[in-house]
Amino acid sequence: MANKKPNKQLVFLITTGAAGTGQTDAACAVKGGLTGRVTQIEYITDSQRTFDDGACFEFTGALTQTPIFKVEGVDDRMTWAIDGPELDGEPVRCVVFKAGNGKVGSFVVTCK
Repeated sequence: MANKKPNKQLVFLITTGAAGTGQTDAACAVKGGLTGRVTQIEYITDSQRTFDDGACFEFTGALTQTPIFKVEGVDDRMTWAIDGPELDGEPVRCVVFKAGNGKVGSFVVTCK
C-alpha cells in the first residue's frame, strides 16, 4: 500500500484597520511556507467581530506574487476547493478589503 502524503496547512488570522483592509504573510514558524499544490482555502468568521458583508480576499505567493485565489462579495464562512498553483516553501499572502474597521477573520490554506 502506497503512503499517502499528508495535507499541509497554514492557519492564520487577519484584523482589519480603519480603512477596512488588512494583510498578512503567513508561514509556519518551524517549517516555513507551503510546499505543494494549493487545493483549498477556508474563511472562518469570528464570533464577535466578523468581516462586513461583501468582503473581498486575494491570496498570492508572498515572495513571487503568484496568483492563488481571489474572491469578492463574501458574506459568511466559506470553503473553496481550488486548483491552485504549486508552491515551493513559499509563505502565503492574504489581502482583505471591503471588510470593515477592526474586524477579524481566520483562514486555512491547504496544499497537497
